[in-house]
Amino acid sequence: VTATLTLPSSTGTLLSTANPQSGGVIQVVQATYSTSTAFSSTSYATTGIAASITPKFSTSKILVIATAGGLYTSGPSTQANFYVRRGDGTFVGVIMDAMQLYATGVTTFRIPTCTMTKLDSPGTTSTVTYKIVMNRRTGSGQVGVNSYGSTAPSSGFTLMEIAG
Repeated sequence: VTATLTLPSSTGTLLSTANPQSGGVIQVVQATYSTSTAFSSTSYATTGIAASITPKFSTSKILVIATAGGLYTSGPSTQANFYVRRGDGTFVGVIMDAMQLYATGVTTFRIPTCTMTKLDSPGTTSTVTYKIVMNRRTGSGQVGVNSYGSTAPSSGFTLMEIAG
């Protein structure tokens, strides 16, 4: 098969995968997670919600869109934090900070879905993993994600490599 490529008669840089246009999307990765997970630890624990991307260029930025569905706390005055961290432990952003259930006769406090969007600069061409972590900040109850049983909203990530 013979193909002809016609280029415009102007000067400039030919864009390719080796030379992408700044701000252009290079690749997209999506991952979803629907298993209900609960913790009562005051230490940060991974929720199992994670996604990895291998940037093609060290100058690229990663647009991180993290969605946590079915967030909940149970027990009087239980306060929870939900964050996104890179696999190396670097804090990326907040999904929900200090979500709290007050002792008002309610047994479980739920939020259907929260989303965080952040432009991250990992500065590498090695695989980068993003994780949603959570902890119980105060109180004695549990904190969790995807807590609505069979109607639980899915949690997950969309990661987009953006040319630098």
